[in-house]
Amino acid sequence: MLLYRGAPAAPGTPRGGLARAGSVPQAFRIRLSTISPRYLQSNSCSHTRPFSAIAELLDNAVDPDVCARTVFIDVEEVKNKPCLTFTDDGCGMTAHKLYRMLSFGFTDKVIKKSQCPIGVFGNGFKSGSMRLGKDVLVFTKNGSTLAVGLLSQTYLECIQAQAVIVPIVPFSQQNKKMIVTEDSLPSLEAILNYSIFNDERDLMSQFDAIPGKKGTRVLIWNIRRYSTKRALNSQKQMEYDKVLFNIIF
Repeated sequence: MLLYRGAPAAPGTPRGGLARAGSVPQAFRIRLSTISPRYLQSNSCSHTRPFSAIAELLDNAVDPDVCARTVFIDVEEVKNKPCLTFTDDGCGMTAHKLYRMLSFGFTDKVIKKSQCPIGVFGNGFKSGSMRLGKDVLVFTKNGSTLAVGLLSQTYLECIQAQAVIVPIVPFSQQNKKMIVTEDSLPSLEAILNYSIFNDERDLMSQFDAIPGKKGTRVLIWNIRRYSTKRALNSQKQMEYDKVLFNIIF
């Protein structure tokens, strides 16, 4: 009987590509399934217009377990790049919960006070954000910790990743110092090297844009500005250059 242990992992794949200890016995050391970075683009095509993509992000903010009372949608110039931002005053997330949100097929949404969550399949944020732009940073704070995560097609293309990688860095909310984990330092280096922030101080300043002690801020750049030939005759889908304070669709 031949046992396939797998070839050495390609760049961007989980090390070894095998189920680790702690998995169910039937799956231990069996090759894991991975998601190609190209799926981020193809998955976003479920939104034919920007409106439904924006709705996905708003749905997350108004879910009962988030408790956001206000969501601000703005167009901002950050590091000389036009960015679309979504900022809420909800309960925020831990680094682990942020990781699940940036992964596929996981959801922690629950029914609260007879209010049902809108999405339960763990796909809406990825499809919505990647429809609006190629790259997104998520900043979140929950009263005790801060966390920032990067979901970036540009980053994955630059490192020639063979699987979707999401750098996530946790910080203490009291002193804003990085919480050292197995991957916090390489994750911070990846964010500073491949996002629009190349300085940790500028990166941390985005947490101050979240009102109060809890909340989440989504920052999208490399915005998709032109449609395909089948949609809108190649006109700009998101035209915000002509009016300073408005977003026109």
